[in-house]
Amino acid sequence: MIADAQVHEINQVWLRYAGLPNTQIKYGRQRINFDNQRFVGGVAWRQDEQTFDAALLTTTLIPKTTITYAHLDRVNSFRNFAIGGRNVDRLDIDGHLFNASTKVIDKLLTVTGYGYFLDFGVVPGAAVGRLLANSETIGIRATGTVPVQTLSVSYTLEYAGQQDWRGSTDRDHRYGLAEAAVGWKKLKATAGYEVLGGNGVSSFQTPLATTHAFDGWADQFLITPTDGLQRLYASFGATVAKTSLTAVFHDFSANAGPHFGNEVDLLASYPVLDNFTLFAKFAAYFADEFPVVAGQATNVRRGWLYAEYKF
Repeated sequence: MIADAQVHEINQVWLRYAGLPNTQIKYGRQRINFDNQRFVGGVAWRQDEQTFDAALLTTTLIPKTTITYAHLDRVNSFRNFAIGGRNVDRLDIDGHLFNASTKVIDKLLTVTGYGYFLDFGVVPGAAVGRLLANSETIGIRATGTVPVQTLSVSYTLEYAGQQDWRGSTDRDHRYGLAEAAVGWKKLKATAGYEVLGGNGVSSFQTPLATTHAFDGWADQFLITPTDGLQRLYASFGATVAKTSLTAVFHDFSANAGPHFGNEVDLLASYPVLDNFTLFAKFAAYFADEFPVVAGQATNVRRGWLYAEYKF
């Protein structure tokens, strides 16, 4: 099943005030992307981009540091949620997002600390209730790039904890990420290991994330399974003539339990004109031991042909 909702809406409309030194305030419907969008993002790949009705304050008053706070009133999601017998794509929320990033050693080390406090109110049980359970997530992220002769070596290390907030229960989970990438001319290779914890009842969730970019393009893990999710992945990218090629391999398993399956993702893009690009995209998920009662498809193959025009 394709996750995109059938909806027509205004994507963005907001007011901005920039009369304060090194500070701006935005209010209205807007996109909000933090870091690599693993926790908060616009899911721009979708037919209907995820946006937020929010007040956003960003300041760079402290040298080499960006501090952002957002208060969310509504999530204009890219997907439908079955809540109260209706399919809902707009979620009321009392959300507080804090994100502060500072360059400690120029390009060698950037450290980001964040706290995301999400209150969706009372949400039914099952998978949707697990995804939208109220939660507080506090974490730290370190990134950097190290030049090694003709190579460009980059890294990402991240750790976060997610706990109960405003009436939710049985939520005390951990998130971890270790990733390294090596680039040389028009070639790039990346490998990483990511863990979202679970205890068999609840699990670490990322309801505001651009999940499609991380847990496979076949969208089999938009909601973290109750046993958690471990992802071992590797990708390779190259540019041949004008064609950009990307291949990604994922290995999915529970924290302690079944091996869920593997996925292969492929992408090719070709710039026909400076502002017009053609894309071909393919995802193949191969299930292994994922519990049938969870409603997981056995094997999934999806393909897309699309074009992008910039003006």
